[in-house]
Amino acid sequence: MKTPWGYSKKIEQLEDKIEQLEEELEASKNEKEKFQERFEAEKERRSDLSRKKQEAEEKLNKLQQKLENRPQKNDKQEEKREDRNRDIELGFEEVMRGLEKTSTVNSDEEDLLTVYSGKNSLDDLKALKNSVSQEVFTEIQKDGSSVVFTDEKFFRWKIRTRPFLESFWSLGKNFRPGKILDFVEKEKYWVLASMGETEIFREASGSFEKVDRVKTRVNRKQKKGGFSQGRFERKREEQISGHVKKVNEALKEISGEIFVLGDKRLCEDIDAEYLGGFDSSRPVSADVFYNFKFIRF
Repeated sequence: MKTPWGYSKKIEQLEDKIEQLEEELEASKNEKEKFQERFEAEKERRSDLSRKKQEAEEKLNKLQQKLENRPQKNDKQEEKREDRNRDIELGFEEVMRGLEKTSTVNSDEEDLLTVYSGKNSLDDLKALKNSVSQEVFTEIQKDGSSVVFTDEKFFRWKIRTRPFLESFWSLGKNFRPGKILDFVEKEKYWVLASMGETEIFREASGSFEKVDRVKTRVNRKQKKGGFSQGRFERKREEQISGHVKKVNEALKEISGEIFVLGDKRLCEDIDAEYLGGFDSSRPVSADVFYNFKFIRF
């Protein structure tokens, strides 16, 4: 049988134990709060990084599209000829009038050279090189997709454009702008693809009309306190895939040649021929579709 003193001692030990447990519990709560604060800070940091990454990617895409529209400088020789070789700002209608006038030029000397650099490599490149000066041959190889018209002495100009024609060259009594004129004149469809909003146009000879518009939700920036970075990016990829699917569904209703312009990663799954990027800040026009650049050299 325990004495009152024994019970008192036991109670005192229990009280000490309870006090110790309460202190440990308080310490655990404080530690949990610290972990929670660090977790929230890391979550916000990752969210900020994700937003910055998306903004950087969008800026990079815009820069790449602008770069596609700029004349390239491949060597020092071109820089020495800058006073003779320059882009001339001409609109679609002016370029078309120039092409039509070109078709009227003729020469009995059979020295009028036409070169289309388009989808594929030029045939018989050695014969072409032997037919022109090194300066003209260098100009032909620059700027990617283009059409060159020259007689070496008096007539030297080219049009940079999108790669919608097969490559070929000819040397004869006449220039041959017919292929590019025929392409412009025929009816075709242009898809201007953007994240979440894509427009489809029917066009011929520079005249066009919008025939469809596909608009879906695609998150551009990660909101604070939202999904984790990985989950947000997966969700965004799903939204982009959904948008592309709806665009392809719309294109199934179209009969004719279809060309798509926009970010290459977005356009690679769209059922149309990809011809490069476009500047979404410009109003829609024939200049956006064809991207003609007139160069005198």
